[in-house]
Amino acid sequence: MIWIVAVVVGGLVILFAIGTVVGRQEKKNAPLRLTEARAAWAEAKLGPAFKALEGVFHQTDGNYTAEDVPMISEGLQICTAMLASQGINAAPLTREVQAALTQGERAVPEKAVERLQKFLSSAAKSPDSLWSEVFSLDSQLVQVDTEDDSEGSNPADSAITNQVGKALVFDGPEKALQLIDQHLPSASPSLKASLLNQRGGCHAMARRREEAAADYRAAAALQPGNLDHWSNLIEMLLSLGNKAEAVQQLKVARSAATTDAQRGRLDSMQQWFLAA
Repeated sequence: MIWIVAVVVGGLVILFAIGTVVGRQEKKNAPLRLTEARAAWAEAKLGPAFKALEGVFHQTDGNYTAEDVPMISEGLQICTAMLASQGINAAPLTREVQAALTQGERAVPEKAVERLQKFLSSAAKSPDSLWSEVFSLDSQLVQVDTEDDSEGSNPADSAITNQVGKALVFDGPEKALQLIDQHLPSASPSLKASLLNQRGGCHAMARRREEAAADYRAAAALQPGNLDHWSNLIEMLLSLGNKAEAVQQLKVARSAATTDAQRGRLDSMQQWFLAA
């Protein structure tokens, strides 16, 4: 039994040592990542720039040294400029790291850095969907109850929406669209709103963004207390480059919100909009 414990402990020590070596190497490479980010941003290559920035913010033991501060500060400036180019306010993402550096603290909150790196990793993979990424990141921090419409729902309606969802996953959007169009004419208002929201998702997957926005708009009109419909509509409008209408719809959604949690979520979404 003793030798088993010794082997386990030895293995953990080795893994820790490997992790430490890898962490130090990544930290050593951070200046190079900053150079790569600077060059990619100069050429307006958002994906590579975000990927490089992810390496710039690497921490060892949750600390930055005094030598790291200028590099981290420039990384934050590049990140802020890139998001601003898309009309996105970077402050909700960067403020904790920036505040710590401004106050002369080297031990930047680890969760703040992890959140920043997680966003950069996702943004590098989907540079054309930055609004979706920031809203997704934000929604993980703010739990929101959507409209409780249990009185208007029934097992039959749930079965239909589940059937559509399975068709979308296993057979693709076109098959799901066939099922939706089959059930829409006889659907109750609650089910119709759900089906329109699902149809919007099918159109979005097929990159038919105008059609998706129209369906999300119709779903929100039928069920104004359901935050999912508004969130989908706002994201789609932003993907179409229609920021003005997105802001307007956000205001309409807030006026239709039925709970403090929903209003808080919408206010949280609002903070990502860069002031004109």
